[in-house]
Amino acid sequence: MGVQIPPGAPIMSNVKSVSDIVDSTLKDAGLTKAVELWSIYKVFRDVFADEIADNMRILSLRNKTLKVKLPSSVWVQELSFFEDKLVEKINTAAGSKVVKNIKFTEV
Repeated sequence: MGVQIPPGAPIMSNVKSVSDIVDSTLKDAGLTKAVELWSIYKVFRDVFADEIADNMRILSLRNKTLKVKLPSSVWVQELSFFEDKLVEKINTAAGSKVVKNIKFTEV
């Protein structure tokens, strides 16, 4: 026999993920920049394998330019090919145009 819901009991139809709750909390606290960086971090984790994402460091986001540090010039060159795709995914995840371009730099 399963769990029975009493008649008239509220049904949770709007369950949020932890990620959505973090985003909402940060926005409510006036930490928009933190929300943008969190969105960027999530995109990097989604787009790249763990090995690559673990070796990237987001340095800054200023004037819609995202600076990312990579372990070698080979990685800088390779990831430069993904810049347009990354910018699009970051902006979609953030819900607005927070990044215009990405500058990859070597350690």
